[in-house]
Amino acid sequence: MPHPTIDNQTPFHFEHLVLPDGNLRPQFVGILKATFRIQQQGHLVPLKEQPGLNLAGDLFDSFDGSSADDEPGLPVSAFGADNSTDAGSSGQSDVGQVANSTPSNIAFRYEPECVGLKPNTDIVVVGTGLPPGPDMPFFDCGIQVERYAKILRIFGQRQWQIDQEGEPFIQQLTTAMPTPLSYQHAFGGIDHGVMQQFGHPFDERNPIGIGYHHPDSLIREASALPLIENPKSLIQNYFDTPEPAGVGFLSPYWLERRQYAGTYDAEWEQTRSPMLPVDFNKRYFNGASSGLVANGYLQGNEAVTLVNIGQPKQTFALPGLAQPKLLLRLKKKEAALEMHLDTVVIDTDDALLSLIYRCEFELPNDSRDIAGIRVNVSNVQSQAISLV
Repeated sequence: MPHPTIDNQTPFHFEHLVLPDGNLRPQFVGILKATFRIQQQGHLVPLKEQPGLNLAGDLFDSFDGSSADDEPGLPVSAFGADNSTDAGSSGQSDVGQVANSTPSNIAFRYEPECVGLKPNTDIVVVGTGLPPGPDMPFFDCGIQVERYAKILRIFGQRQWQIDQEGEPFIQQLTTAMPTPLSYQHAFGGIDHGVMQQFGHPFDERNPIGIGYHHPDSLIREASALPLIENPKSLIQNYFDTPEPAGVGFLSPYWLERRQYAGTYDAEWEQTRSPMLPVDFNKRYFNGASSGLVANGYLQGNEAVTLVNIGQPKQTFALPGLAQPKLLLRLKKKEAALEMHLDTVVIDTDDALLSLIYRCEFELPNDSRDIAGIRVNVSNVQSQAISLV
């Protein structure tokens, strides 16, 4: 069977996948990935050699699975193990779940890009928070894209101590340092000081974080606090459980995304498995942190402001590319599809901006239905003036 002809009339990387939908029907997914170098003064220049899709994703190299207590091991959430009711529900709150027997270190720097069309645009930052001056106990950094914004407070190393009355208080150990914006530095983690029937309790919202303490645990001196917090909900008490603060990708196993995965109960097992549950929500595929998932799709030209991420301040606008068009030629018909900008990744560590556009179409049979594909962007010439 010959491969379909691909006519990519853009300077960007195009790839197509055939993935099963929730009912195991073959779904054509067209993906256009446009990558730009972020230069000084916010000038964006398309790369001459456009990177392909990152199908496996990248993890944070520095993550070693340490918890707030500096003990090895990391829980995996119950997703895929025992969702006997709705996803994320096990008779407890969204914190204090129990680690299962298969620890895993999942801290995505870049999540895998082999997914179908997301229902909203993800806005994600890969970068390092940089203090604007020396000897600061903390500083704020943040991002704003149009009306979507997130501010983080970065601290130096801190720990809990106990005063003469037996009350815990926060002790500052170091000033704020350059800090990778990874969820391993945010609130969450596993409490190794408590053992329950199935293991140590942990924060389902961010199992790889720092600072989570189960209500049944004893107050322990020298317990570490997170480096990254939300300035509007700072930790005040030892057993506080604020929302983990970040601007990166959330793991699909964590509660924020798993709550959209649907109900995997006995009825599903008898009537639907291995298809997805009827209450599966495609919002599950959005991996950005809360506040950075757009309501619908960004269009391009949106203003971007970064503060104390990579440099003191950086501003630019997303490229104003026209909406990419894809013509899918099948054996017996053609389908004209519009591609949507569903992922924006701003990587200040490598000075790169990635825009990912997707479209999807249900195939009559399988990948052999596809005879040809043409993709174009009407105003790409005015955007790609020079290549590096």
